[in-house]
Amino acid sequence: MGQKNVDEKTGERAGLQAIRSVVPDFCPRPLGSGNFASSPTTSFLLIEFLQLSSSSFPLLSGFLDSFSPRPGLAQKLAALHTTPAPIPAGFDRAQFGFPVATYCGDTPQDNSYKESWAEFFGHNRLLAALKRCEANRGEVAGFRELVEAVASRVVPRLLDHRHLNNGNGIVPVVVHGDLWCGNAARGKIADGPVTDVVFDPSACCAHSEYELGIMKMFGGFGKAFLREYHRLCPRPSRPTSTTTASPSTSCKSSSRSWQRTDHVQLFRYF
Repeated sequence: MGQKNVDEKTGERAGLQAIRSVVPDFCPRPLGSGNFASSPTTSFLLIEFLQLSSSSFPLLSGFLDSFSPRPGLAQKLAALHTTPAPIPAGFDRAQFGFPVATYCGDTPQDNSYKESWAEFFGHNRLLAALKRCEANRGEVAGFRELVEAVASRVVPRLLDHRHLNNGNGIVPVVVHGDLWCGNAARGKIADGPVTDVVFDPSACCAHSEYELGIMKMFGGFGKAFLREYHRLCPRPSRPTSTTTASPSTSCKSSSRSWQRTDHVQLFRYF
């Protein structure tokens, strides 16, 4: 079953709604979205007022935050990642994907539903990013062969449900999807108290470890934070004998492989 293709702001609205349905005070409430009558190709998103109290320089703030356990953020993210995703209409079990397209930056994400995490990650993320890369940047020598090998050989070996959680597979959960340090802060939503908040999501229903890939790429979430997060959201069980890598390392490394593939088409670098 395919996703509904929508504009960027409608996808972001759906992502905020999905996060709030699990952890209500984790992000601002979306109030509406649409297109300007005077400029039909320009979309808008209206949300509750969000007053941030963190530094205006997210990378500096992220560096400083990397030394803090950030218990409020860890608690909310763990709550999001330990709540099973809802079963979408037309299915009898939860799926990996999302009902609408979402955007990572200005890149549309293929969120069409897949029953297998390995299939979703390999097809909807890695191969989809490769296709966009070649469409936008042209072919990169050896890059197609590399990505296709990872998608067809490495991903099934590391992320197949038989290799995760003692063969019991992974339950899809809602993830933010673009949680680098610049998309998390402390602030006030409307007239509420100062709390840990996230914004600008590229949400989907995925393996919780998918979230940690981009969190590790850009810093801002250090060892103290991860210890607190994993205290509340334990790492998956060790894999079966088909691989010796830990599931946490395998999933985070796989997630970063997608981010790097996407960055080739965005910024022309690995």
